[in-house]
Amino acid sequence: MIKTEILIFDQIYDIELTLTERGSMKFPVLLGRKFLSKKFIVDTSRKDLSFKNKIIKI
Repeated sequence: MIKTEILIFDQIYDIELTLTERGSMKFPVLLGRKFLSKKFIVDTSRKDLSFKNKIIKI
């Protein structure tokens, strides 16, 4: 497990990650419930919102 930072919607969060080779998997990164709880509301019908928000701001 490593401690690092993640940038989501222009805000930096401290996070703990485990390193696993995910090159052949559908999702390169998984964010866990512990990180997401009390910080975000997850709408599974939408995707890439943070990435799309960054493109619009450029």
